[in-house]
Amino acid sequence: MLLGKSYRNIEYNDIERLVEHKIAENRSIEYKLELHIDKGEEKKEFLYDIASFVNSDGGAIIYGVSELKDKAGKNTGIPNNIIGLSVDNFDELIRKIEDIIKTGVEPNIPNIIIKPLQQDDN
Repeated sequence: MLLGKSYRNIEYNDIERLVEHKIAENRSIEYKLELHIDKGEEKKEFLYDIASFVNSDGGAIIYGVSELKDKAGKNTGIPNNIIGLSVDNFDELIRKIEDIIKTGVEPNIPNIIIKPLQQDDN
């Protein structure tokens, strides 16, 4: 659940609310500016993030959101802006993510929801 909603029912305006209200990362929300899954170390980090959430109480990794920076220039975990992801084909990306998870994590994770959101979905 995120903002009192099932993850399947999350919409773009819900992400806007998280950013507007500066809802910080916690055990069930993580913000990522970019999605990198093509290279070995990037794929390994992606799978680590997925496994971490699965091995806890679950949650949402939200890609395409920048974070406020501290004085040292490090991410604070507080969302700043929705930047979005530049993706030519979301269906292809979803298949790729599903394949990476299916072949990279054991045991199989049955309930992962991959949901692209767009501003005009409201």
